[in-house]
Order: sequence, then C-alpha cells, then structure tokens
Amino acid sequence: ADFGVGGMVQAKAPQYAGADWTRTIFWDPDLFVVFDELTALDPGDFRATCVWRTLGDVTLNGNRLDVEQQGEFFHITNADGARLSLRETWDRGHGGDRGYYANYPYAGKMTQVLHQDRQATLAAGESIRFVNLFQADQDAEPRGSLRTVAPGVVALFRDGEFEVLLGLGPWQHGEARIDAAAFFMAPGLAAFADLRELSLPGLQESRDGADVELDTPPELDAWLQELVAEATAPPAPAALDRPELPRELEVAWRAELGSPVICTDLWGISSPALIAAGTEDGRTVLLDADGRTVWERPAEGMVRAVRFIDIHGDGTPELLSGADDARLRAFDLAGDLLWEVEIQRYHGRSGSVASICGARLDDDPGMEVVIGSDNWHHYGFDGDGAELWRTDTTHACTVCAAGDIDGDGYDEVLAGSEYYGSKVLDQDGRAIGSVGGGPNWPACAAIDLDGDGLPEVLFGADDAIIRAQDAGNESLWQANVGGAPTAIVGLSPNEAGAVVAASSESGSVYAWDGAGELRWRTELPEQVSDLATLNIELAAACDDGTVYLLGADGSILGGYRADGRPRALSVGDLRGAGSAAIIAAWGAELLALKVD
Repeated sequence: ADFGVGGMVQAKAPQYAGADWTRTIFWDPDLFVVFDELTALDPGDFRATCVWRTLGDVTLNGNRLDVEQQGEFFHITNADGARLSLRETWDRGHGGDRGYYANYPYAGKMTQVLHQDRQATLAAGESIRFVNLFQADQDAEPRGSLRTVAPGVVALFRDGEFEVLLGLGPWQHGEARIDAAAFFMAPGLAAFADLRELSLPGLQESRDGADVELDTPPELDAWLQELVAEATAPPAPAALDRPELPRELEVAWRAELGSPVICTDLWGISSPALIAAGTEDGRTVLLDADGRTVWERPAEGMVRAVRFIDIHGDGTPELLSGADDARLRAFDLAGDLLWEVEIQRYHGRSGSVASICGARLDDDPGMEVVIGSDNWHHYGFDGDGAELWRTDTTHACTVCAAGDIDGDGYDEVLAGSEYYGSKVLDQDGRAIGSVGGGPNWPACAAIDLDGDGLPEVLFGADDAIIRAQDAGNESLWQANVGGAPTAIVGLSPNEAGAVVAASSESGSVYAWDGAGELRWRTELPEQVSDLATLNIELAAACDDGTVYLLGADGSILGGYRADGRPRALSVGDLRGAGSAAIIAAWGAELLALKVD
C-alpha cells in the first residue's frame, strides 16, 4: 500500500525450513523500517540470521551499524536485541577478478556484511522477529530512532519527537484491536494494509481486506501519545555465549606467514607430514611437520586452492596451486615449477582457480588434476599439465570432488557452481548427472553411504539443503542444515556405510547415517566455516574464535581459542601414528593443534 506520505509492502515465503517467513517494509521519503518475522509451523528450536550487505567504512556502535562513504552516512539500527557481528567478504560476481563492485566509485570493493542472530524455542504459531531502521544522513549521528511498544509494534522518533507508530497485525492492546496485515498511525493520519476489523478510541471500522487511509480523531491522537510515552528503548545486542572447553588443545607449533591464509592441505601418507598453505598476498608456501617454511613461491594474485596430488604415481606428491592470476601451477617438493597452465577468460569472467582435487581419469599410475574456475568451466589435466577436457558447468565454479560412483574403475567428478544446479561429470568431462537447487553450491563430497564400496554423491547449496543421490542420478535423501553448508565430510565407514557430517553457516554441525537419518546435531555459538574429519572425530572452525574437537556423538571434547576467526582446516598425522594434529589459520598465523 502506498499512501502518498509513505507506504508499506509485505512479502511472504511460506513453508520454508519449518516456518513461514514474512518481510514487511514501511517507508517514507527519508527512511525505511523493516520487520522480518518467521513463524514456526511445528514446535522446535529455531535459529535465524538476518543478513545485511553494504559498502564503505563501517563501525558497530552498540545496536547500530554506521556506514560512511566519502562523508555521507548510512545507519542500520537494530531494535530487537539480536546478537550482532560484522564480516567482510569479496563479491566476485560478474566483475570477476575486479569484483562485483569494481565500477562503484564511492567506497572500497570489499562487501561489509552485518549478521543479526536470534534463537528461540517456539511452539507452533510463535515467531522470531527482527526489526531494523534504515536511514541515510549527512550527519554521523542518525536523526531517527525506534522504541518498542509491544512485540511487533514500534514507535518511530525523529530528533527526539514521536512521529509514527508502526506495527504488524493482528494486535490487541487492552480494548484496542487492529486486525490488519500491517499499520502505521501518526497524529492526524492512520493507514492499514489488508484491514478486516478496527476498534480504536474514536475509530471503528470493518473492511474486507482493503487498504485504508483514515483521518484520526482527537481521542485516537491522545491515546497514541499515552501509548508511546510508555515505549521502551530497544534491548542491547545479545552477548556471545561460548561453551566451556573440556580441555584446551595444545599448540604444537605456530607459523607466521605474513598474510592471511586462504587455504591449506596436509600430506600425511608418508612421515613426516608436509603442509601447504596459500595466502592472500599470492604465495604458495610449503612447511615441514614442525611448521618451518621449506619454500614459498609467488603468484600475481591470491592463492585460492592448494592440493597435494601424486600426479606421477611414484608415491611422492606434487603440490598443485591455483590462484587469482588465472594460473594452475604444479611444483615438486623441492619447489621447482614443473608446469603452469593459464586458464582463459570466458563470458566476461576471469580464469581464477577456485578449487582443485585429484581424480583417476585414465589408466596411468598417477592421479589426474581437476579444477573449477570462475570462467564457468571445470577442467581435467594429466600429470604433465596437458588439458584432457573442459566442461561448461554454467556460471562460476565453486567446488569439486571425485570418486568412482559407478564402479567402472574411473572417477566421476562432482562439479559445483554458483548457479541453480551442479553437475556430475564422467572421466571424459561429459555430464552424466545433475542436482538442482541453490543457487550457489559451496560444498560437495563423494562418500560411500551404503557400504557397497562405491561412493554416492552429496552436494550442499545456499538454500540450506544437503542432497544425496546415487550413480543413477536418483535422489536418496535431503537434509536441511539451517544455512549455507560450508563442508561435507565422511566419518569412518563400517559395513553399513559412512556417517556423513556437515557444517553450516547456521552455527551447527550435523551427522546422519547413510540413509539420511539424523544422528546428532551440535549447535555452536557462531557460523562454522570449515569441518574436517579425524577418523571418528571432527574438527570444526567456528567464527567465535574456536576450533572445536567433536566426538563421534557430537559432544565437545575440547578445542582451542584465539582472537579472530579460524579458517582453512587440514588434519592428519604429523609424524606417524599418535601424532594427529589439526592445522588451522587465524589470519596470517598458521597453528598446529595436537589431538593425540
């Protein structure tokens, strides 16, 4: 409804993740007030995150995010007491290596992301609400503010003076009742969207779902003033509640790499182990089992993926490195460059290498190399860097994994993309299967779910769904993880197949049996950025600053905490049996955490 001086609009996403989701936006020429409400369809424990993205210099100031772009200000004020956290991310989008906002002249190109988290145990029909005030201003301090009148009803003040009451219906306060989808009331004017019945001081109406604008009588204006006089300031943001650690993992070593670590890998098949790291400033680094740098090699852009792969089949791995400079490089363990391949631009997107995995694509003794690139293609290369195939997998590639899902002796490739579907490719790069959903597929794995010795296909998408399917492209099961999945791994298999575990931006780690029955769920305080398996235990990198060690039943066995957000997990034995360790990065520092 648009009433000239302002308006309101409401949209609903029904029956999603166990709830009906409703967004209601009120606006006038200078500001917006946004209500986000999720209403439980069934009783349960709910955790919801409201996410806002912006550009510029940002500061969290209590319950308010302040944004500055060249002397102009924008403010997001939260009025529901959600826990607030701020993250920074690089949106590639159609800008490719220049970034999605490459042509925006008023701010840096890093996207600033405000997360607002709330959780509650709800009965069917109960709700979680987010309430936010948006306003642009030439002053560092915003003119507008909100005060709470009742759940789902707020009073907007400007320069300290009451201006308008905003709310969601139906709402009853004493004998006053409003049966409408949404409403605003100011001295002299009231408006109601989808009005059915109205009983207010001096104002009685019955309508059949009409949008109505009414002049307010003096009795209603006086009642409004009394109502907002009792309104309360918004609650302070909720504090982060971190669980106690039963034991603190010991640090085996620390390595300062001088630039944020983007990715890691560990080769533990031979002893002592080797560790690889890729950095934001474009270096591929090889470290020994004691964390000493063996060598480092530069690239002309961030190193996004590193992987140890035995490409010659001689038992000694090579180190494959993929970078933002659209190069795939293969190094031997002495640091010599064996070969380098340039990945060409396509469809306006750079050849930046996003993911690497090893796969058995032919009868050679060595493993072949599979990559996914921002240029819409997955590629297969032999051990000498010769291109075997390239396959358009539609939009930028995200992840890849390999496994012999059909039992023909060659690996199939799971090829994830940022679009509404991902593909399964045969050893020649031909698409033989697909899975729909999304968009954006940040996790995949080939895991034997039924104990027959052949892996099944698992993909996870930003629609919060993990999807399992067989070699015949038939769906086996689906599971909701409450947010974008960040990793899918298998725990030690038995005669019934492996247990599947997955981490999520919702802050939870889940485990299912091969049939998709939930075994357990462990809720952690913040989103979980990575997950790795140590036989029957799990390492989980959580944005609360902790790497958690979880048992086979999901219980927290221990962990390690540091400032910042841990990333880029790898696990394995550093020096043979009894030396298991978790490799994790906190910014530019790489740590080895003892598990045994």
